[in-house]
Amino acid sequence: MFEPPIEFEEANGSVVIEAERYTDALDGSWIERADHAGFTGHGYVVDHFTLEGPPRGWSETRGLMYRVDLTGGDYRVWVRRRIPPVWGTRGRGGESSDSAWIGVDGVVLGTTPEGGASGSWEWVPVGSIPLAAGAHQVELRVREGGLAVDRIVLTRGDGPPA
Repeated sequence: MFEPPIEFEEANGSVVIEAERYTDALDGSWIERADHAGFTGHGYVVDHFTLEGPPRGWSETRGLMYRVDLTGGDYRVWVRRRIPPVWGTRGRGGESSDSAWIGVDGVVLGTTPEGGASGSWEWVPVGSIPLAAGAHQVELRVREGGLAVDRIVLTRGDGPPA
């Protein structure tokens, strides 16, 4: 017997997605890891798709998909990420590895903001989106190689997740 796909449900105005618990891997662009202390859950995912070249566009990869069930309203989207100080052997890391695409229902919402502290976990805002009650698909797609993502949160609250 197969397990049903993972689905995240809203509770108290928020949906907390552990990045390593994706509903579906749509390509091989993200890998699971647990090397850097401070993550939640049993690990996190790392964008392991590209070592060279400019940032990837939304349509160039498919990434990971998370099924969420919402009560509906205006949601702020937050990502808990870690920018690697150094990644690979070709000068990547830092500002060359600080962003990923986030979308909902196949439409790009935005990217994690460029810049920020490297070598530590931090919450960053991605954007806001009105969503109807019911099932939706949140997507995490590659933009720059090396970025680690621990959690994605959709919340009807104002501030970053605790």
